[in-house]
Amino acid sequence: MANKPLSHCHQLKPHLHITSTPVQHIWMNPFNCDHVHFQRWKSSFRGAALCLGLLCILLLAGIIGLCVNFTGQHYCDERDQLQISNNNLTKERDQLQTSYNNLIKVRDQLQTSNNNLANERDRLQTSNNNLANERDQLQRETEKMNNKIKGNLALNGVATQSSLYGNREASDAIDGKRNTHYGSCTHTLKDRNPWWRVDLLNVYRITEVTLTNRGDCCPERLDGAEIRIGNSLENNGINNPRCAVISHIPAGEAHTFQCNEMEGRYVVVVIPGRSEWLTLCELEVHGTPAVTGEHSGAARDSLQTSYNNLTKERDQIQRQTEKLNNKIKGNLALNGVATQSSLYGNREASDAIDGKRNTHYGSCTHTLKDRNPWWRVDLLNVYRITEVTLTNRGDCCPERLDGAEIRIGNSLENNGINNPRCAVISHIPAGEAHTFQCNEMEGRYVVVVIPGRSEWLTLCELEVHGTPAVTGEHSGAARDSLQTSYNNLTKERDQIQRQTEKLNNKIKGNLALNGVATQSSLYGNREASDAIDGKRNTHYGSCTHTLKDRNPWWRVDLLNVYRITEVTLTNRGDCCPERLDGAEIRIGDSLENNGINNPRCAVISHIPAGEAHTFQCNEMEGRYVVVVIPGRSEWLTLCELEVHGTPAGRLCPEGWKTSVSSCYYTTTGIKTWEESREDCNERGAHLVIINSREEQTFINGLYGPGNETWIGLMNVDTEGTWKWVDGTPLTTAYWRTGKPSSYLGANHSSYLGATQDCVEFFHRSSDPGEWNDEECHKSNNWICEIF
Repeated sequence: MANKPLSHCHQLKPHLHITSTPVQHIWMNPFNCDHVHFQRWKSSFRGAALCLGLLCILLLAGIIGLCVNFTGQHYCDERDQLQISNNNLTKERDQLQTSYNNLIKVRDQLQTSNNNLANERDRLQTSNNNLANERDQLQRETEKMNNKIKGNLALNGVATQSSLYGNREASDAIDGKRNTHYGSCTHTLKDRNPWWRVDLLNVYRITEVTLTNRGDCCPERLDGAEIRIGNSLENNGINNPRCAVISHIPAGEAHTFQCNEMEGRYVVVVIPGRSEWLTLCELEVHGTPAVTGEHSGAARDSLQTSYNNLTKERDQIQRQTEKLNNKIKGNLALNGVATQSSLYGNREASDAIDGKRNTHYGSCTHTLKDRNPWWRVDLLNVYRITEVTLTNRGDCCPERLDGAEIRIGNSLENNGINNPRCAVISHIPAGEAHTFQCNEMEGRYVVVVIPGRSEWLTLCELEVHGTPAVTGEHSGAARDSLQTSYNNLTKERDQIQRQTEKLNNKIKGNLALNGVATQSSLYGNREASDAIDGKRNTHYGSCTHTLKDRNPWWRVDLLNVYRITEVTLTNRGDCCPERLDGAEIRIGDSLENNGINNPRCAVISHIPAGEAHTFQCNEMEGRYVVVVIPGRSEWLTLCELEVHGTPAGRLCPEGWKTSVSSCYYTTTGIKTWEESREDCNERGAHLVIINSREEQTFINGLYGPGNETWIGLMNVDTEGTWKWVDGTPLTTAYWRTGKPSSYLGANHSSYLGATQDCVEFFHRSSDPGEWNDEECHKSNNWICEIF
C-alpha cells in the first residue's frame, strides 16, 4: 500500500507539465471550452493529493504502530522477568516463614524440655530428701530392731519341722536374718497339718512372736496358720494353747503377734485342717524367763525329760557312729589303688575310694561313654570278700548303673572283667547305697563293669569288706605274690621317696601349679591343664595335645606378674619327641596374638623323648608363659611345664587367684545361691561378676570340665530382667543353647518356689564356658571376687 501512492504521485507530474500552458489559457479565458477539461484535472489532482495525504498518514501510523509494538514487546518481556523474580521472592519468603515457624516450635520444645528438666530436678531433689528421711528412719528402726533382736529367744533354740523339702532346714527360720527369698527360708513338703517348732530350751513368759513371710512367692500359704505355745510335745506340740491365728501376712513382710506372757518352752506354727507347704523366713520370740510360778516345776520336769531323751539319743548316735567307724575302718578299698577304662573331665577313679558317700557329681568317678566301661580297685592283697557296697550318683542319671556287674578275682586278664561274678546290679536309686553279698569270694581285684553296651560309668563310693585270705588253695600263691609285691614296692618306694624329696623341693617353687592353662585347640581329651598338674609322667595320657594347627600354642596364666628365672619342659616319652623341635618359650603381660608376641625366653632345639630340660629366662617379667611352634603346622604336646621365679608386684590374699584387676576365690564345698552370696560377703567380696569374654574364659578355667558353679547373676525383681549382685544390668551374656528357659511357664513362681532365678556357670573343656539359669536352692560350688 505504501508504494502505490508514491507511484500514482509520480505519474501525475509529466501530465501537469504538458498541460501547463493550456491551464494558463483556461484561467485567462474561463469561458473557453477547455475549462471543463481543466476542472477535471483539478479534481483529479485533489483526489491524488488526498490519497497521498492519507497514504502518508497511514505510513506514519504504521511506523508509530511498529514502535508501539516493539516497545510493548519489550515491556512484556521485562514484566515477565519481574513476575518470575516476584514469584522467587515469594517462595523465599514462604521458606523463611516456614523456617521461622520451625524455630518457634524448637524454641517451644526446648522450653518444654527445660521445664521438664527443672521438674525432674525438683522431683529428684524431693526423692533425695525422702530417701534421706527414709535412711534416717531405717537407721533408727534398725537400731531399734537390733536392740530387739538381741532379746530374740529363738536364736538360741533348736528348730524342727514336719518334713524337709530340698535343703530348706527348720533352722533357717531362727538364723537372725529376715531375708525373704526362698534360699533363706524353711520349707516342708505338702503335708497334712504341716508344722514347725522351736525348742527355747527353757520355759519363758512369751510376750510376742514375730513372723516374716516369704517375699518371692506364695505368701497365701501361711494364711490360717496358728501359733501355739506350751511345754508339751504331745502331737508335736500342736496341742499346746494357741497364741494367735495368722489371717494373712503380705509377701515379704513381718507381723508381730501379742501372746500376753503365755508360758512355754515350745513355740509351734501349724497350718491345721489342710495339706499345704509351710514356709517361714524368720520367727522371733520375745519374753522373760519363767523362773518362778506354777510352771517352774513343770519346766524342771520338762528339762529333765529333755535331758534324758537327749542323753539316750547321744548314746544311740555314739553307738551307731562307733559301729559305722568300725565298718569304715574295715573298708579294704580305702587303701587300694583304683583305675578305670577312661577319664571324663577330672573325675578320677580314686574318687570312689575316698571314704565319702557324697552323691554329687564332683565327688564321683566318671568315664567316657565307653563300650563295656569298667572300674577296678586293686586291694594289694588277696581277701575273702564278704560284701561290696556301692553308692550311686544322686544329682543325675542313676539308671546308668543298671545292669552293671561286680566281679572279684586275682586276674587282670581283660582288665579283670573275666574274674568270677559276685552280683548283678539291677537298680540303685539316686543317691542311695546298696550292699551286695559276695559269700567270701577270694580275690585281689574288685571290678565294676557295664557289659554289652556303650555307657558312662559313674561310682560315688565303693566299699569292700572281708578278711585276709591267709589259708586255702590260693594262700601260697597269695603269700608269694604279696612278698614279691612287697619287695618291688619297697624298692620303688625308696626310689620314689628320693626322687619325690628332690622334686618336692623344686615343685614348692613351681609357679605354674596354681596357674590357669589354655591352648590353641584340643585333641581327644588332652587338656591344657595336664601340663601343670605337678606330674612328670611322659605317657600320652598325662600330656597336653593340640590338633595339627598352624603355629600351635599353649599358655599358662600365672595369675600374677613374676620375675621368671627358669622354665622346665618335660617332653613326651612314648612318641614323637621331635614335634617340639624349634618351639619357642615367650614371657610377658600381653595377650595380643594369644601371647605369642611377648618377648622370647628361649628356642627349644631338641628335648629327647621323656626328658625334662630347663631354660634360663634371666628374670624376665611377665604373667603369661607361652610355648609356640612358629612357622609350621604341627601337633603341640607338653607333658609338664614348670615355672620358677619371684613375685614382681602386689599379690591377692593367700588362697586367692588373680586375673586382670580382680582377685578370685574358688570353693570346694557346695551351697545354695543365697548361701554362696553370703559366704562371699563375709569374705569382703561378692559372687563373681563377668564383664568381658577374657574374664569369662578365665572363669571357665578355674574348674575342670563338667563342674557347675554359682555366679553373681540373678533374676529376682522382674521376670526376664537379669542383674548382677551389684545392681548393674546384664549387657553381654554367654547362655548355653536354649537358655534362659524358665521352663515352668509364666506362673511357675508358684510351684514349690522352683523359679530359675539364679545363674550357674557350666565349665567346659573349650572356652569360654556357658551359663544356665537354675533354681536358687540347688547346691553348687561358687566363685567370689574382689575388685
